[in-house]
Amino acid sequence: MRAALGASPTRLIRQLLIESLLLSALGGLLGLGLAFAATKLIASANLQNIARLSEARIDGSVLAFTLVITTVTGLIFGLAPAWWSSRVNLTNRIKDGIRSETTQRSSVCRSWRRSWAISEAAESCRF
Repeated sequence: MRAALGASPTRLIRQLLIESLLLSALGGLLGLGLAFAATKLIASANLQNIARLSEARIDGSVLAFTLVITTVTGLIFGLAPAWWSSRVNLTNRIKDGIRSETTQRSSVCRSWRRSWAISEAAESCRF
C-alpha cells in the first residue's frame, strides 16, 4: 500500500525491517518469559532422578543466544519481503491486475467484490 502511494524503496525496507525486528523481539521476550516460568516450575517439581535439577536457571549464555536468534530471525524475515517489495514494478502489476480481472473473473466474483467494496465504504462512512 505504501509503495502504491509513492513511498521510496528505502522507506519501505526500513518499515519492514522495523516491523519484523519488533515482532521477533516480542517473540523472544515471550519465549524467555515462558522459559523462565517453565524452569521454575520444573525445578520445583522435586524430581529425584534428575541430577542438579534444582540448579537449573536462565543465565547470560541463554540470554545471549536468545538475543542473537531473535535478531537474526527478525533480519531474515524482514529482509526477504523488503527485498521483494523493492523490486516490484507496481504500475505493471496494477495494469496486469486490471486486465486479468476483466478477462478472467466471472460475473459472480465481480459482483461479490463490488458488494464487498460498497459495504466497506458504507461502514467507513458510518463513523
